[in-house]
Amino acid sequence: MRLFIAIFAVFIFLSCDNTPTTSDTIYCKIRPKSNQIAFDSILFSSTNIVSFSESTGELQLKQSLSERQLAQFGKFQFYIGADSLFTARYATDYMSSIVDDLVLYYSIYDRKLFLHDGYPMSINVGIGDLRIENRAKRAAKWKRFIDVLKAQHKIIK
Repeated sequence: MRLFIAIFAVFIFLSCDNTPTTSDTIYCKIRPKSNQIAFDSILFSSTNIVSFSESTGELQLKQSLSERQLAQFGKFQFYIGADSLFTARYATDYMSSIVDDLVLYYSIYDRKLFLHDGYPMSINVGIGDLRIENRAKRAAKWKRFIDVLKAQHKIIK
């Protein structure tokens, strides 16, 4: 009987599917600049994410997005399943404004996509800075975002 239970337990363990469930899927939803409606269209999901670099913030997608595609959207809302994580504003190299919160930054020179704490990145962040405060506000949700990507083996240093 014990042998049967052991074999059954091994069978159950080996048959477990380690692929993420829909509740573990990260979604990036979009809102057009000209529209104040809720975020409803999905721009990409974690199935489209190749990797995310914790050190540089680079977000690599299977199918790259162009500046022209991204420029039509004002904000990007990230979700895990139905749970809202954080919102990022669009930023690119030729912007003249300063953003002190999370941005989905497209480098037109490198044609790469990044998640950064603000734009421009060259601004020195000091103690009590608004960027630090905003990063602290989203810290728990950011950790969850990173943890899901780690579980899906998409984090690079």
